[in-house]
Amino acid sequence: ASSTSILDAPRPEMPALAGFNVVGTSTSSQISILNGAITSQVVYLYQLQPYEVGALIIEPITLTLGGQTYSTQPIAVQVSQGSSAPAPATAPSNSGPAVTSEELTGQDLFVEALVDNPAPYVGEQVTYTFRYYTAVSSWDQPQYQPPAFTGFWSEPQQDPQESRAQAGGRVYRVTELRTILFPSVVGPVTIEPARLVIPGGFFSRGQTLQTRPVEMNVQPLPPGAPESFAGAVGQFSLQAAMDATSGQVNEPLTWRVTLSGRGNLSAAPDPAWPEIDGWRSFESEATLHTEVREGELVGTRTYERLLVPGVQGEYTLPALQYAYFDPATGQYQVI
Repeated sequence: ASSTSILDAPRPEMPALAGFNVVGTSTSSQISILNGAITSQVVYLYQLQPYEVGALIIEPITLTLGGQTYSTQPIAVQVSQGSSAPAPATAPSNSGPAVTSEELTGQDLFVEALVDNPAPYVGEQVTYTFRYYTAVSSWDQPQYQPPAFTGFWSEPQQDPQESRAQAGGRVYRVTELRTILFPSVVGPVTIEPARLVIPGGFFSRGQTLQTRPVEMNVQPLPPGAPESFAGAVGQFSLQAAMDATSGQVNEPLTWRVTLSGRGNLSAAPDPAWPEIDGWRSFESEATLHTEVREGELVGTRTYERLLVPGVQGEYTLPALQYAYFDPATGQYQVI
């Protein structure tokens, strides 16, 4: 170019590059002055890896500058079968085979969303999975915009999982983001589309991908709940112990109660605390610890309740009871 305006030109528009994966990009620029004339150039380097054998064509690359569009000539590339097939440069280190969407038919980019149980009980754990398939490389980091998850209690998403899949003769890098949900309303529920915003790069303009909505039908809990049932759904256990079995009048003792198991412990009701004649009791804030283990939310909620005896003598603390609904068996349990 005869002026420095080329340095401010938009990036070239790349064709579909059928038969190739993009494994690297770089750019460089240079300005020179000769006899008072300024010249400049920008070099874009694209590293391609063919995944098909035969005669491949790189279609014309276009660039619009100053209201005029420029195009390169097509480039013919003859690809032969090598003696061995190296792994793609973009293969993730922890990759394994991935479940491939039936709708994936050779697109460069593709997103989908699904749940592992479209008809759960209210309060039962559901795992929402967002998948991003890409057959091309990009230096820019896509931005994930999750749905609002209206009608659900949601836990923060886990770390992304990466794998590889093959579809339509192409190798895809698959990134999965999972969110644990607990439905809080009964009946038909729609999870709105998730979006992935992809910034513009050397090879394409920016774009936004969107999943289909996810339709669910949340089932009510069955009749026959025990009288003490307060809404807990999952699989739980209950333990209780005193810090001492002897004490003095008006000196506090600590009653430690631990509720543990699988389910939404953040929203699970507290145990029903009994009244003890001649004793005063003081509530304390429960300590909650949760983690995702083998795809399920598990944890413990620990209570330390202060009990103060008002009179001397021997006492037996009554047993605590806790009722919950087990979605795995479809039955209510009392522990």
